Amino acid sequence: MDKIAFIIIGLFFIGLGFMLHKWPMLISGYNTMPKEQRDKIDIKAIARIMRACFAGMGGILIVMPFLFDLIGLSSWKDSLLLVVVFGGIAIMMVLVNMNPSVRAIVHTKAQKITFLVVILFLLLIFGGLYKTAQPAHITVANNRLVIEGSYGISIPLEQIKEVEVTNTAPSMDYRRNGLSFSRYHKGHFHSKEKGAHLLFLHSGQPPYLIITTEKNQRIVINRSTPEEIYQLEQQIKRD
Repeated sequence: MDKIAFIIIGLFFIGLGFMLHKWPMLISGYNTMPKEQRDKIDIKAIARIMRACFAGMGGILIVMPFLFDLIGLSSWKDSLLLVVVFGGIAIMMVLVNMNPSVRAIVHTKAQKITFLVVILFLLLIFGGLYKTAQPAHITVANNRLVIEGSYGISIPLEQIKEVEVTNTAPSMDYRRNGLSFSRYHKGHFHSKEKGAHLLFLHSGQPPYLIITTEKNQRIVINRSTPEEIYQLEQQIKRD
């Protein structure tokens, strides 16, 4: 995702925060409450919390991509949106439920359990996506190509029949399972032209290393720098 997209999404979050502050009746749940419950809630305080959280999320999305590029951590941009959205929403829910007027009506055991389940669910989703999005650790040793992490695989080098470096990303028609978000494409994908592919793509930049096994399984890899791809190619061919 480029900086323009981050800016657009960031401005959307900021605008959403100020809109909810100005028209709190738009806040989901509040507008469907019975009037006697609405009267007990300090909706202005809740709206301020939501404005601050959405504005903070938007500001982070706008500023951090430039900062990551400045300090040489450009690859971190790829997981920024997931971190900000899931983390920001979880924090906002905690802050809203800490408000005394909300605690006064969210008093039953079932309501508290529901809130905790939602927070846990968000954290599990975020944790799973974050783990899946991490660049795979790839090694060539003991006559095997080993890709560790989510969708990891271990292939004997003698079962590799072709290794190719290309500047053109293979075209996929659909995803069987895995993560496909922004520059991240990780997991099992399918091309009508060339069949099943296992992708480990973590940046939107070439080159791409395409490994074809004797069983015609195609594994496509790219890394944060071209040097890593060429080094991996030489390791596979040399061993």
